[in-house]
Formats: sequence, C-alpha cells, structure tokens
Amino acid sequence: NYGFITSNKPGEEPPFSELFLLGGANSLRGYDWFSVGRRKFSQTAYNEAVAIPGSDANKIAMKPFGGTQQLYYNLEFQFPMIQEAGINGVVFYDIGQAENQVKPEDFQQDVGFGVRWFSPIGPLRFEWGFPVGPQDYDVDPVNFQFAIGSPF
Repeated sequence: NYGFITSNKPGEEPPFSELFLLGGANSLRGYDWFSVGRRKFSQTAYNEAVAIPGSDANKIAMKPFGGTQQLYYNLEFQFPMIQEAGINGVVFYDIGQAENQVKPEDFQQDVGFGVRWFSPIGPLRFEWGFPVGPQDYDVDPVNFQFAIGSPF
C-alpha cells in the first residue's frame, strides 16, 4: 500500500491532520495506533520528562508527527482452527514507514499471530503483534489489536 499527499500551495506542507502515520490493526499490527512515522521534538513532552528521574527526556520528546508518504506491506497466512464455529488462525508479517521520503533503512517491521472469528455480526479479529529489530523509541514488546472487519 502506497500513499502520497502534497499541498495545493507550492512550498507548503499539507496540514498535520492529513499526514500519514502507521501502526494499529490496519497497518503495522505490532505497534500502537498511529505511532510509526516521522517524528518531531515536543517541548511540552520534554519539560514533563525532565521532571522524571532517570528518564531519557530527549527520546521521550520525539513524538509521531506523520509524513507525506506511506508505504507498507502486510503478509499473512490464514488457516482453519475450528471450522464448525468459523474460527481461523492467522500468522503475519508487516513492514512499512510513513515519512516525507520513504527509505528502506527506516522501515519498521513486526510479526505476530491471531484468531479470526466469523461471528454473526461480522469478522472479529484478535491479534498479537511483536516489533522486530532495533527500536529508536520506546515501543511495547507486544501489542494486542482487536478489530471488527477484514484487514484488507
């Protein structure tokens, strides 16, 4: 999946609310919602972090801001577990990034597994994702995602 956005005013960046961020049940499942992408320094977060003994204030102050491009790929294998109940298992691998210039060395990756139940109200997804590789920022070692509907 590739996305690109530009401003209709030359030399200006699109509004913050329109920039791309990845993470969550519909993109990079091993990361929190909207936590993967270009980051900017937040003076407010820095001031709060400085007051916490032993914290890395500079690292904490870098907050997800979003980029003008996104590129991500989801690969998954779904298999039947309890066919009579409409329950399937899934294993997956996700990779992607949201930056102003998407470069392979900036990509974030995750792997995981999950259960899908094709319930009377629609498909329910229960998935656990695990970030892979070195992390520049604090990320949870495991992320649980719940979603209603198909992933793609």
